[in-house]
Amino acid sequence: MAIFGTSTEVTYACGHTGTADLSKKAAGERAGFVAWLEKQECFPCKNETEEASEEVQAQREKDKQEQNERAERFNLPDLRGTAKQVPWGVQVRDELIRFAYDQVQNGTLTEQDFEANVLATVRRIDTARWWIDNRSATPEEFAILIADPGEEALTGTENPN
Repeated sequence: MAIFGTSTEVTYACGHTGTADLSKKAAGERAGFVAWLEKQECFPCKNETEEASEEVQAQREKDKQEQNERAERFNLPDLRGTAKQVPWGVQVRDELIRFAYDQVQNGTLTEQDFEANVLATVRRIDTARWWIDNRSATPEEFAILIADPGEEALTGTENPN
């Protein structure tokens, strides 16, 4: 599609329409720019998305704080890994441990058994990658995995058993 004028009507991905100013684009770049605009949300919708993102970000910060509190309560080690792996590994570890702790809350496991059978081993697994690799484990699979996490998961740890 060739665009010869310096403005055109655009239907954005959100369904809204608007006039796009093309005056600062070279004639050969206008069609591509319009095609790109049609894949974007209009400015009011984009602003709503950014506001929602702020709410999501606030919830993520709250979740992160709760994860840190549980890690401190259970005396869990800092994880080793890349800058991207560590936060993800912490999140996965927290989720798996919470699922395991559900057994304490529903009475199928005592606090002492949770400490001996779950936390004692979990405290030795300090690689974020191990947690990420096992993120899809069911509670039953998690119990098997922590029984023999493998030396790589434990390498370099100075945490108590």
